[in-house]
Amino acid sequence: VSMQRRSNTILGLRRADKLVIIADKAFGFARCLQCGYEIWEAKEGFLPTFLWPHRDADLMELKVAVDPTSRIDFKPESIEGRTATKLTSFLEGRLLCYALALQEASGSKVFTLEKLRQLHVESERKMALKEAVLNHEKRLQELQRNLQTKEEG
Repeated sequence: VSMQRRSNTILGLRRADKLVIIADKAFGFARCLQCGYEIWEAKEGFLPTFLWPHRDADLMELKVAVDPTSRIDFKPESIEGRTATKLTSFLEGRLLCYALALQEASGSKVFTLEKLRQLHVESERKMALKEAVLNHEKRLQELQRNLQTKEEG
């Protein structure tokens, strides 16, 4: 992937208000290096990211597809392997948001795609907040360790 293409991606994502990953039945995005870079940049930029699977997609198969270690051709030392590994838990979280929204929407008396979309947004918002709190706590611990090291040394 060229640096120009990555640069254009970053610029585009900075102007976006969300990223929607449309997962086709073959889950091609899970094997695409450029898609991985774009998803990573969205994650790092705290851009709301929604995973919207094809209506005929099997969610358990999608969960397996986003885990790079489940593929025969997985090479953990390659740039593709390292990128995919870093994204696994993030994509699993996005999938969980969709599954929870789908479950709740399916349980309502009147199922509509708009209802599913609203529940999906709310689920993603909760997940993003939880991730932000965890990232903040992790960074705070790092800073405290650094401060302690400097005080001791």
